[in-house]
Amino acid sequence: MTTIAASVKHGSMAADSKVVVGGTLYYANKIKRLPNGSLMGAAGSYEQCAIMERYIVDGVKPDFGDQELEFQVVVLERGCIILYTGGIEPIRLIDKVCAVGSGGDAALALLRYGLTPAEAVKGACLVDNGSGGAICVETLKGKR
Repeated sequence: MTTIAASVKHGSMAADSKVVVGGTLYYANKIKRLPNGSLMGAAGSYEQCAIMERYIVDGVKPDFGDQELEFQVVVLERGCIILYTGGIEPIRLIDKVCAVGSGGDAALALLRYGLTPAEAVKGACLVDNGSGGAICVETLKGKR
């Protein structure tokens, strides 16, 4: 229940801030700046996303046990986007845009139409009731 969008051209990543835990609604920033300066956004199981962050940052091989893997992680680096979808094998995208989460399809269409990640997430929030709240935007250092 998230929308995350990234664009190499814009050097930025955006995400909605709506988080539902049990029946309680919270708002949080879903984008993290990694130690190497790249940006990471994650959708899906919070626990699995946190495990993947440790894998991406520290190389700690994840142990998901018998859990069904339900996450999508996007890493925006200068010049490329890396996607993890339910596993530790990275997919280095040829595409220069990416969007994941429940509003991902709508956001991806808007990115491909030329909108910024922030505009794409805002548009996706209009049609995806799983996404909402303030739009958080992070930019790669050196990009405006």
